[in-house]
Amino acid sequence: MVVTRLRSALALAVALPFLLAACDGGSPPPPAPAFDASVLESDSVQIGGASLREKRGLFGPDLNFVVRLPAQWDGRLLVAFPGSAADAAAGPAASAPAGAFNLDAFNLDAFADERVRAGTAYASLETPDGADVASVSLAFVAFARDQVVAEYGRQAERTYLVGVSLGGGGVQRMIEGDEPLVDGALLVSPWGRADVLRDYPTLLRTVALLEPAFPQLKAGSLARVRADELALVQALFADGLPVGSEPSWPAQVAVWSDALQASLAMLDPSYAAANAALDQYDLGARPAAVQAAVHQALPPGRLTARTIVLQGGWDLLALPSWSQRYAERAAEEDRALGLVRYVFPQANHALLADGEAGNFRQARLQRAWEVLLGWVEDRVSPGSILGLAPDGAA
Repeated sequence: MVVTRLRSALALAVALPFLLAACDGGSPPPPAPAFDASVLESDSVQIGGASLREKRGLFGPDLNFVVRLPAQWDGRLLVAFPGSAADAAAGPAASAPAGAFNLDAFNLDAFADERVRAGTAYASLETPDGADVASVSLAFVAFARDQVVAEYGRQAERTYLVGVSLGGGGVQRMIEGDEPLVDGALLVSPWGRADVLRDYPTLLRTVALLEPAFPQLKAGSLARVRADELALVQALFADGLPVGSEPSWPAQVAVWSDALQASLAMLDPSYAAANAALDQYDLGARPAAVQAAVHQALPPGRLTARTIVLQGGWDLLALPSWSQRYAERAAEEDRALGLVRYVFPQANHALLADGEAGNFRQARLQRAWEVLLGWVEDRVSPGSILGLAPDGAA
């Protein structure tokens, strides 16, 4: 086991402009990032019959990472950003089963393809949950590229990003800009704080009014719901909650509330504290400056990489309406290279339908990866994924 301690020497203000520069195969590597690995452990391993050099350690603000470099490299680099610990802790009712989106959830085994496991360089970082998310994520992409060069003596011919849940929201930011950062991106149930601030307050207020009808909602029957309560149910459908998901709404209240409280950190905390006596979730009554901040935090859709979005039709954490609006914003941007969206009707935030085993998610991911590669490298227009046609293509 070889342990190497690395220290960064450049300030963030110097590094970030270069990190956003184009990084195709013929471009020079970016300079040393502002964040780097404080601990780096390297060892040779066997995974799925393939020989790899595996590097693990801590990156940036003590975030776990892994880099896997196969002996027979295909010239590709895949950098994955899983969901946050909060996504896993939310529980099966709101998100994936506990631990499903941990550091290793989106390693190459999840794509169930021997050729990918044996040939593609892979790197993954715990998703940072704070103000440094963008800068840390960008620095890690540069770090992963440096590890590829150190191992093979040349740069990756193609670089791809995968983002899951909150990690997907971070990838959305990285693929938008004036210059391309990577060649393609795969977003799985992308979840963003700005969407939370914009949509969750209305959901919470409306669902709270439905509390007397919770027994009927949990039973999956609206037959005994009063006319005024039925109108509230219809309003929630109009706000983006999937039709048929109403039995899950009561269990979602605490999840939505906790997520909203965490997302309020994006706003001025002194303002939130000063107005604690008011409707704490009534963002519509807040100053225009707050509304502008929420709007500014939404990814505009200026895609610099071909992008595929995988979305569960019954995702109650990252609502399907969010990715639909994102696709519409991308369609309005002349500079966007293209976005294709797949919505699996009965799937949840973990990209699984009720009662499905994890191999269903693996099959969807594998096919999505193949579609992305064909789109980027062979210019083949995205087709169906397991019989599901793309929706909201830009």
